[in-house]
Amino acid sequence: MEEVSPGKHLGRLEILSLIQVSSAGQLFRARDTRDDKDVGVRVLPLEHGQEVRFGQRQYTIARLKHKNILSVRRLLSKPGISYVVSDPVRGVPLRQTLKQGPLPVGEVINIVRQVASALEAGHGAGVVHADLHPESIFVAPDVVQIVDYGFNSSKPSLTASKGSEENVGYLAPEVLKGEEPSAQSDLFSMGAILYEMLVGHKAFRGQTADERMHAVLEGMPEEPPARVPTALVALLERLLPVDPAQRLQSAAEVRTELEQIAAELAKSQPEVWKSPKRALAIPRVAAPSRFWSRALLWTVTALGALALGWAGARVYSMRREGSGVTRFLQITHRPGTIVRARISADGKTVVYTARLEPAPTATYVRTQDESDGRDLHLPDGSTMLALSKQGAIAVRLSNGSLQRIPLAGGSPEQIDTGILDADWTPDGTKLAVARYRGPGAPYRVEFPTGTVVHETRNPPQMVRVSPDGKQVAFTETEGKQPELWVARLEGAAKKLLTLDAGDAQRGISWSPDGREIWYGSIAPQSRGLILGVNLDGAKRQVSWMPESYLDDVNGDKALVESFRMWSGVLVGPVDDKTKLVDLSWHGEVVNLFLTAAGKAIFTEYGAPNGPKYEVFMRENAAWPALRIGEGDAVSVSPDGRSVCAMLRGSPSK
Repeated sequence: MEEVSPGKHLGRLEILSLIQVSSAGQLFRARDTRDDKDVGVRVLPLEHGQEVRFGQRQYTIARLKHKNILSVRRLLSKPGISYVVSDPVRGVPLRQTLKQGPLPVGEVINIVRQVASALEAGHGAGVVHADLHPESIFVAPDVVQIVDYGFNSSKPSLTASKGSEENVGYLAPEVLKGEEPSAQSDLFSMGAILYEMLVGHKAFRGQTADERMHAVLEGMPEEPPARVPTALVALLERLLPVDPAQRLQSAAEVRTELEQIAAELAKSQPEVWKSPKRALAIPRVAAPSRFWSRALLWTVTALGALALGWAGARVYSMRREGSGVTRFLQITHRPGTIVRARISADGKTVVYTARLEPAPTATYVRTQDESDGRDLHLPDGSTMLALSKQGAIAVRLSNGSLQRIPLAGGSPEQIDTGILDADWTPDGTKLAVARYRGPGAPYRVEFPTGTVVHETRNPPQMVRVSPDGKQVAFTETEGKQPELWVARLEGAAKKLLTLDAGDAQRGISWSPDGREIWYGSIAPQSRGLILGVNLDGAKRQVSWMPESYLDDVNGDKALVESFRMWSGVLVGPVDDKTKLVDLSWHGEVVNLFLTAAGKAIFTEYGAPNGPKYEVFMRENAAWPALRIGEGDAVSVSPDGRSVCAMLRGSPSK
């Protein structure tokens, strides 16, 4: 296994410090040297001497964005090592906080409520944590996050390491017996953590792993002291039974009860609720010197949209005028990520869920007469799935519940549960849905709701109903290859074709006449293409737009696209950012350096350069860039006269 330690590099990642070693591997603070941003890096333990193979569990969590789960940016693997790049790790492990003794009740409820919210989201996506313990949870002043969700073992070993043995007291009895972990297993673990936070010692104690295991299998721990509020004792009694059927059945129930307990305690026992919070000891990491922090500030910014990753986000409405000219209307203007966008039947309104900096993920609506989108203020973790011709929005909550919300305003109506994706029929009275049915159960596609047309072990996605309401299309991913499926109303589904990796990442849409399914591609060989597949599986090119991602087609009215436009190199004085000058040249900037003489040397990728990397040098916006050659610049000599570049290929050189 490749050794990873502070001071070393893992590709473009500079390892700064070790945060934690646990059953889920080594967790580091690191810096991405390409964009000079702090990140988290988790190096996963080997499995049978080999690097971990990422599976559906990991990819599902990587797609899941929830404020109480550490967000995954990339999953990377090479011979001898697999690692995960995430958002920066904030706060300290809950274990460190527990060393100070029992926590104030208000602090306990705040922490466990957020843990329950994270489990609610994970379970809604079909992923059980299976090994939750205080090292899994990090506490910062403004947020609590599970940092190893999806990257711990789904079947915890009791003897793999000392850390695993220490965690035996948090595992549910059925897991200790070798049974498959379930959502109720996670609730038991959360109950054991809740007990420890309230009481000041572990719920199931023992000097050895065997003693702790015996304590868990024996049943309920000793009764908490009288200072613990009765309502929380009652909650523990419904989280820690040996029989999973006697526990609360969902994290949503736990979260709701905690919110009710908090409201009651704030009124009846304010002296308990207002116990002072202790300061969190958050370690500081000294920032190494940056070679570019001189008189000039350099950065890479995105001037357009990127549907995957963190660049600027834009949704565009495209429509043809009577002259045949296509006109674009820019819908969003802030950097961020578009999750999903749909356009109304009259082509005048766009509804979209997006994470637009600096705000958290939210759902917005914008008409063509407005200058910006209006936040609909949906519950945290909600995603807009579909917009009917009649103006009803189908919204999935973080717990998998599906609500109908009138676009014109009105009260939300819950219409289903356990939903991954959905789309309305043309008359707006029925839905096609992708359904999660619980751990171990196959996923289902139902069309209409209640009528099963497909079962699969892979989560179905991108559910779209045809314009005539008689067919539904959807995708599922087998390994790394997405597959496109179609089913007729109340009939069995058939696979049209296996798509290229990178196809249909932003969704699929039916063509206006219902004869084809259209999708965008980010695959290297078809980057920027909009492709169409007919019901016989024949594929053709519909259109091409630089770095485009297809979001929605609605009759002949409009096409909604998300664009990734070219990154730029901005340079200017540190103390006067208003004088920044764009020195980028043609394509997307993926790497850059600053010489002592103030010249920019950078790598560009993409149109018009084609699917290849080229190195350019430029020092003045008034002059063209000088092409140095093909390759990806990886370093520049101290005198600025030589560039080391890598030619990507198989093998790279």
